Amino acid sequence: MSNKLIILLLIQFIFSSDTIQFDQKRLDNIDSLSNKLIKEKKFTGVSVYINSSDKVIYNKQIGYGNVEKTIQLDESTNYRIFSMTKPITSVALMILLERGLLNLDDPISKYLPEFKKMKRIRVLDLPIIKHLFYTRKKVDNDITIFHLLTHTSGLYYDFSSKYISVYRKYIKGAKLDIKTLEDFSNQASKLPLLFEPGTDFNYGINTDILGRIIEVVSGQDLELFLQTEIFMPLEMNSTTFNLDNSLKNLLPVYENIDGKLEISSRLNLAPIAKFPMGGAGLFSTVSDYSNFCSMLKNDGSYKGKKIISKNSIDLMSTNHIKYLDGENAKNISKRLPVALIEDIRSLTFPMDGFGLGLYTNDHMNHQSTIANINRIGWMGAANTFFFIDPDHDFFVIIMAQSRMDFSILNDFENVIYQALEYN
Repeated sequence: MSNKLIILLLIQFIFSSDTIQFDQKRLDNIDSLSNKLIKEKKFTGVSVYINSSDKVIYNKQIGYGNVEKTIQLDESTNYRIFSMTKPITSVALMILLERGLLNLDDPISKYLPEFKKMKRIRVLDLPIIKHLFYTRKKVDNDITIFHLLTHTSGLYYDFSSKYISVYRKYIKGAKLDIKTLEDFSNQASKLPLLFEPGTDFNYGINTDILGRIIEVVSGQDLELFLQTEIFMPLEMNSTTFNLDNSLKNLLPVYENIDGKLEISSRLNLAPIAKFPMGGAGLFSTVSDYSNFCSMLKNDGSYKGKKIISKNSIDLMSTNHIKYLDGENAKNISKRLPVALIEDIRSLTFPMDGFGLGLYTNDHMNHQSTIANINRIGWMGAANTFFFIDPDHDFFVIIMAQSRMDFSILNDFENVIYQALEYN
């Protein structure tokens, strides 16, 4: 047996024999950090939840839901979770996969014929005319369900690409009357792709298209499918696309403008969605989302109810883009919604890969905190975050309502991991 192998086995034994728990006194530093960030006007209030070994070890709401201090945060507070909708939709897709109703390598045109003849942007950069583009006749590769799950289809958001004008021309500038997810899918199929499907990574409307595929394959409205297959079995009773009964207590979304928290014109969206979307639009509570995280951490099960299999969880947690040669895939930590965080554009989000609807972190290249390497999770545009650490058997949910700032997650990660102790 080689010395290298002996060392690796020894390290494995040491870490497997550790009993990991949290120092309750050091967890109080979360309170101090939360109050510090409130004083710095990063948000008006925040909810932080930590579950370790299926036990709640920290669950506090610090601050208020608005600057007037008239909305007290509690466990039942509803938050706009924005893109934290995406992992839920991705799990819904995996449910259909396990039932044999679709395959990951299926071209999406099998279910959405409007995507049969896609085109790709061809960029001509000239000294005077920047980003003049045209499209070639047809892409070489079909978009597959796998491409949508991994954001490697070539579809994009208007804020996630420098070719914003392309999106606005084809979607926003066309004065379209989009009333359903089907309408959205039809219009999205007219977008020219940023690149050949399967060759690069770019964060975009992929999960919204997945939502439409779920509708077609299941024969159900997306919201009904999520309610039946995920929300009800996970007891996510307050998670919905509509908050008809709670509008008066809906939290505003803020951003710091010249040192003052003001309601964000970009993120303080209409409270009632026109229609359910796969990629955003859900409202949820910390309590509800903790049940979803518990299911992910416990190999797809919650209170004895199997939502998806361990194999599916493993597949979702695997970095599927690390072998891609595209520029964006190689620098994934910098290919997030930069327009939402342009004031901290240089800050790197601690992730280096993407699975199926979840970020992955499996090496130190982009590490900016003392957090464990092996983590999965995602976030929303208004500072909602979650991550799961399977090695240490815990997960964290952070929810606020202000313009996204990755430094907030970094600060909380540091404080939380500093509270870990090994016996």
